Amino acid sequence: MKTVKVGLGTCGISAGGEKVYKAFQDELKENPNAFVLKETGCIGMCYSEVLIEIKNGSDESVFYSEVTPDRVGEIVEKAILSDDTIEEWLAVKPDNKQNFIDNQTRIVLRNCGIIDPGSIDEYIERGGYEGAKKALTTMTSEDVIDDVIKSGLKGRGGGGFPTGVKWNFTRGAKGDKKYIICNADEGDPGAFMDRSILEGDPNAVLEGMIIAGYAIGSDAAYIYCRAEYPKAIARLRQAIAQAKKKNFLGDNIFGTNFTFNIKIKEGAGALVCGEETALIASIEGKRGMPKFRPPFPAISGLWEKPTNINNVETFANVPWIILNGGDAYAAYGTEDSKGTKVFAMAGKV
Repeated sequence: MKTVKVGLGTCGISAGGEKVYKAFQDELKENPNAFVLKETGCIGMCYSEVLIEIKNGSDESVFYSEVTPDRVGEIVEKAILSDDTIEEWLAVKPDNKQNFIDNQTRIVLRNCGIIDPGSIDEYIERGGYEGAKKALTTMTSEDVIDDVIKSGLKGRGGGGFPTGVKWNFTRGAKGDKKYIICNADEGDPGAFMDRSILEGDPNAVLEGMIIAGYAIGSDAAYIYCRAEYPKAIARLRQAIAQAKKKNFLGDNIFGTNFTFNIKIKEGAGALVCGEETALIASIEGKRGMPKFRPPFPAISGLWEKPTNINNVETFANVPWIILNGGDAYAAYGTEDSKGTKVFAMAGKV
């Protein structure tokens, strides 16, 4: 049976994706067994939304762009029921596919636009939480940090500080309580890398945070996400709830003595709260104002406890690194900047 996936990231919704999804639901009432309908995140071609993917039983897919509700009936009739192709509506022409999809190496975006972000089971089917399981059950915290250092991963939030080194600072800091914070504020105009990840693959971020918590000795974390990202927040809440049911969050994760919990803190949209000390102040209920450093958050951060802060994209890299090894990640990129990078392009490009 064929599967129809409708892109319902913010870009897809803004272009009318929810109406298109409803139109497909109406078609299913007329043809109950014609196809399986799913939602997915943004695949990256925001300029072509609403995007839908029609996938047959094998790995073959056809993408249609700028889909409107009045086109859905014809798509179902021709592309699904009759196995025809509507050439003029194709998002990716057969001779042009290499230009966008096949030429990309996707690590952070490995699941975005592919899985249903509301289904933890689909994430698990693609190797999700295997990195966390490997770290917690077969590696010491030192092993995890060493692998992240070996990968060459640097903070993707703009600072570019080596991630594993940062973790090591927090791990070595003295304190009876330590915190992990995921910076999902993303206030820069035209930037929507973190939004796409959170909306398309929230579990990858949660898994990265779990691994980081294990590495530094933290049992508590916050995701600081701007309230202007309602879809991202909704999918995070859903992912956290599902992860708790699977015992990927909470007490004795994977049968170990490791406990880890994640809370969401919604930001009010102040650009300055993207700066880590202002972000910490906001979580504490204070006005978001940067502080002089030192001390750095790794020594005295949230409620004056050792705190590690990374952004969304940084955490989303971590499960892949632990599962595949630091050397595999370091094989990508340049001498000074290892791995891959997500870019958001807006305007006349």
